Amino acid sequence: MIESAGVEDAEDFYFSDIGSCDRDFTKYNEIRELDYFASDSILLKRKCVDEVGMFDEDFLMYMEDVDYSIRCKDLGWKILYSPNSVVYCKYHSITSSATIKYLRSRNRLLLIGKHFPQKLAESIETSHFYIKREHESLYHSLIQAVKKLAKITTPTQSIEP
Repeated sequence: MIESAGVEDAEDFYFSDIGSCDRDFTKYNEIRELDYFASDSILLKRKCVDEVGMFDEDFLMYMEDVDYSIRCKDLGWKILYSPNSVVYCKYHSITSSATIKYLRSRNRLLLIGKHFPQKLAESIETSHFYIKREHESLYHSLIQAVKKLAKITTPTQSIEP
């Protein structure tokens, strides 16, 4: 069964694995360019890592691959899917489902604050925190997202509406 043949924007900055749980491998037999890689199986050129830098540790888990993919593409790197890159994995998670849901929602806001700051305000209403009335989690996540935004914005830069 396929876990991931790359990552795609499902809708409104929510991302999903391409081919997740699919058993039809024939759909994924060709090399193709992707917008985002899945970090389960990647090979990066040393020059790319030197230019792009390390993974952003603020993401901890989830969305770190999307963040890195955006940073690669911003510097002109292509992301290619290769059907020859195969990793066999037996998942065993010690992370609770509540923690997973929290990190996915928080990291979505971090990603938007970092790469799409003009979309941050409108993304609040589509946040799972907002929808589920988890206002404290929303508040803390927005503070972190605004800190991300502040790191990328210098006094001489401005964010276009």
